[in-house]
Amino acid sequence: MNKHRVPALLALALLLAVQSPPPARAAGPFRSKTCLECHADQKKAAGAPHAHAPFAKAECEACHEVHGVVGRLALKASGNDLCAGCHAAQVAESDLPHVHAPVRDGGCVACHDPHGSGQPGLLPARGNAACLTCHDGTAFTRAFVHAPLKKDGCAACHLPHGSAQPHLLDTPVDELCLSCHKDARKLAQAHGEAFGLEGCTSCHDPHSAAAPKLLLAVQHAPVQDRDCAACHAPDAGNGAGLVAQGNDLCLNCHDRPGADAATPHAPVADGSCLDCHAAHGSAHAGMIKTELRRLCFECHDDAAFRKNLVHAPVADGECAACHDVHGGARAALLTAPPGELCLGCHEGVGGDAAAAVSNHAPFVKQDCAACHDPHSSTEPGLLTAKAGTLCLGCHLKVKIELVTAHPHDVAARGDCLACHAPHRAGQPSLLKVSAATTCLACHADQSTKPAGGSLPRPSRTGSAATATCPTAATRSPCCAVRPRRSASSATTPAPAPAGTPMRRSPPATARPATTPTAPIAPTCWPRPSPCSARSATRTWSTSRRRSRSIRRSWTIARPAISPTAARRPRC
Repeated sequence: MNKHRVPALLALALLLAVQSPPPARAAGPFRSKTCLECHADQKKAAGAPHAHAPFAKAECEACHEVHGVVGRLALKASGNDLCAGCHAAQVAESDLPHVHAPVRDGGCVACHDPHGSGQPGLLPARGNAACLTCHDGTAFTRAFVHAPLKKDGCAACHLPHGSAQPHLLDTPVDELCLSCHKDARKLAQAHGEAFGLEGCTSCHDPHSAAAPKLLLAVQHAPVQDRDCAACHAPDAGNGAGLVAQGNDLCLNCHDRPGADAATPHAPVADGSCLDCHAAHGSAHAGMIKTELRRLCFECHDDAAFRKNLVHAPVADGECAACHDVHGGARAALLTAPPGELCLGCHEGVGGDAAAAVSNHAPFVKQDCAACHDPHSSTEPGLLTAKAGTLCLGCHLKVKIELVTAHPHDVAARGDCLACHAPHRAGQPSLLKVSAATTCLACHADQSTKPAGGSLPRPSRTGSAATATCPTAATRSPCCAVRPRRSASSATTPAPAPAGTPMRRSPPATARPATTPTAPIAPTCWPRPSPCSARSATRTWSTSRRRSRSIRRSWTIARPAISPTAARRPRC
């Protein structure tokens, strides 16, 4: 073979090998799998109508990172940033001045199912039903319903994500109305001299009403009587002016609310009735502009009211359940003292007062806000902080003990409520149950007598939580009393075997005999207990160092004890 042809043949073979596809991987436990082979519960959703486009095409990697054998939810981006890759225009609406609450609080997934819901737009329901999962449908189903709402639903006037206009309107309210009601001559004939004085929604409900022409349920008396001159008069420009300004106009008919209040509501003090009340009519009692929860949040920041756990009156929008809307004698416009206000609803807190042995100081003083947030909180029970942090804010002694000593595990992790009741209890120290029962709930093994053994006195009597170190008056319960042998009961030791080294022992006269009738003098012997463990350790260490010298040189006789003398126990 020509030596020049060999390299050429090798190059050709290598080129063919590179261009040919690799052999298919053999089927087996390590073969490649699709996402839906493991996530079989999503197969049905993938083929459902209106499924999310990447999901319907089984392009899971468009949103998820491949995670291999170990299952984990790994998205390529977090929150709305993931959606912005394809839906940038819709996500940008969340930066507008007025944002839909679900978009603001929960992001896109608050309303849209990321895989598919079977409904258009990945919504939880079709059309208006999706909106009514949050909004009360009563306001939209009265006897007379606005035609655009009946025909096109909420989207006829409102934007779903965010808007530059209040109430998520597509355009300013009057422009929006006139986009359908274009006949100005007809409108002027219907409204007479009142046409153009105020916005359309000052007299008409934009959704539904119980009266024809969508007139608001609560109308100002002059409006109802068509007595416009009661409030309005022509101005210099032949327009409609007011006969008086500010509160002076309202006080021509109404008494001044909160006039003598020690703490007036700011709009009342400023004379701005129209900050809260509509001039012509309203769908709400008191002629307030909108429902109370929205009205209050036009001035008050709602961040403190939107935490995980919300007080029931706040969640229901009943601010007036606790606050006087015009003014009152107490701080924060409260309608009653704080404790009395809270107990008006929470009357059963703490259980039976007559059976209580201990009471928490803030509960006695009815200072509920010392521990609880009245609006919303991230902690159970609307606590202002975690239970352990909250308790140690007042119980500084316990806080110091947790730092300087070996802390109880329950106290160290701040689980104070595992043992203590927060308001009142039938046990001392606010314990939920007795001290013994409290301890044995976790340390049940300490109450079980070992085979052939015995229980220490605190465990036997259930006083482990109250045991203290002994004093001169309470020393004997901490010591084991061992009777001394009398002379008559003494036995002669057996002789040692031959060849055994003799051990020196004290003289016989060093240990005086006692009569059988002599009182037995108690001798204290250290034993493990809460009050003697430390002294027992010192005694053992000292005895160990001195035992050898004592055995070798026992030359001093122990003093005699008279038969009637009683020795003081040594602990």
